[in-house]
Amino acid sequence: MRKTTAIVAILAAAALALTLLAGCGGDEKQARTYIMNARKNGKTVSQNQAKLMEQANSLNKYAGIQNPTPQDYAAMQQFTAGLVTLVDAINESAQQARGEFEKVLDLKGVDKYKKYAEIQIEELQLVSRRSNLVNELAAIMSKVLQAEVTGVPLDATSVKDSFDKIIQQRNDLTKQIEKLNEQAITLAQELGLE
Repeated sequence: MRKTTAIVAILAAAALALTLLAGCGGDEKQARTYIMNARKNGKTVSQNQAKLMEQANSLNKYAGIQNPTPQDYAAMQQFTAGLVTLVDAINESAQQARGEFEKVLDLKGVDKYKKYAEIQIEELQLVSRRSNLVNELAAIMSKVLQAEVTGVPLDATSVKDSFDKIIQQRNDLTKQIEKLNEQAITLAQELGLE
């Protein structure tokens, strides 16, 4: 009887150990699934970010217009609407990716995956902030162009200061994003996510 009780106790302990091990593996597998889903949305963020930067670089064509017409102003308004659409697409994809990364934070026993998710969440927040700066630049350009069309003078120093402030914010955000990206790449390699 004692031998049977000991065997039952050993089997029960073994079953518990297997359950715990299976749970850890399940959480790791689930973490990887969430991360891969988030990365799909992150790829969309990157693609739209590239389009946005391409569009933002073409803002200069409006800066050089001499004696702008109402048609130039209308074209700038349409251009700005396109930027807003891209920023909205970036923010929507970033939010979806964040949602998947946040699921990782709820899992147990996957600390390195959680760290990776935290880095990615922070990076996505910064990317959204940087994207929104393009809208601010476009709004200033539109305001300048409208002032030119209507003949209403603007304070050039104020406009330049606004531009410089936005450019500095963009540069600062880019440095932060690059630093986080380096950390994420290192951690992804450790986790075999590459």
